[in-house]
Amino acid sequence: AALRVLSVTPFFTTTGSVPGPVASFTVQFAGRADPATVNTNTVKVRRSGVNQPIGTITNVYDPVRDIHTFTFTFITPLSDGNYTVFLDGTAPNNSDPAIRDIAGQLLDGEFPPPATSPVFSFPSGNNVPGGDFNYAFNIVTSQIGDLVWNDLNGDGIRQLSEPGIPNVTVDLRAAGPDGIAGTADDILLPSQVTNASGQYLFSNLAPGQYLVDVRDSTLPSNFVITNPPEPRIINLGIADARTDVDFGYRLDLQNATIGDLVWNDTNGDGIRQVGEPGIGGVKIDLLGSGPDLVLGTADDVPFPSQFTGAGG
Repeated sequence: AALRVLSVTPFFTTTGSVPGPVASFTVQFAGRADPATVNTNTVKVRRSGVNQPIGTITNVYDPVRDIHTFTFTFITPLSDGNYTVFLDGTAPNNSDPAIRDIAGQLLDGEFPPPATSPVFSFPSGNNVPGGDFNYAFNIVTSQIGDLVWNDLNGDGIRQLSEPGIPNVTVDLRAAGPDGIAGTADDILLPSQVTNASGQYLFSNLAPGQYLVDVRDSTLPSNFVITNPPEPRIINLGIADARTDVDFGYRLDLQNATIGDLVWNDTNGDGIRQVGEPGIGGVKIDLLGSGPDLVLGTADDVPFPSQFTGAGG
């Protein structure tokens, strides 16, 4: 019997779309292949005609089922794009590179096989040695992102006039082996920092569950969340663009602090020197902006006055 292709995983799908990124793939042959002929000269994955570098190749033969499985690991995982996987099964003479079985027969790789063409089905070929395996597919990845913004009116809904908050670190954890984000086996992915407009984006993600966590220590002081929950669990599907994961924050005036010192600037330079004493008993009034968020208007909110202590 000829050496035939039984599967190419995960590249072959009923839709032709493969969830990425893809770090490795496997090829199963019906029959025993000669491992010396299964290499980067005879197995290629191409994008726009460019071979994608393969790092390692391992193989396991099952003599009971007569199935030979090869695993190929990419140097860099494959991301979004259109690709072709090619298995070389033709050679003008025995010295040319091509995949062969241990008896030296060429791969029977035609795909789709002649009997079912144009319908793709396995195994490849027609049980006659000689024939290349070619299959085109596309890889699609998912995204999580949106905005961290200053929710000036605190309603949890972003208005066009409300600005983003830059330089905020957003962490992302992918679910570990238990498939549940937010547990001890989560995988921490590279963080993102919001840009000048408060935007962030995690791209090139595989389907699964993720936990998005805004790093509080990078927020402006005394800012609190207005549209909880945070952290937030996100479930990503195939080719899922979840660019609606936004976080609103506003200044917590009830817990903010303002204060320092009233002192006798004896030399009048506006800078306090050691020896210049504080002034006690001075009344300090404080107004906060009201619902219009503009200080100095009719809806300002007065806070209880304070008096400086003996040291100013």
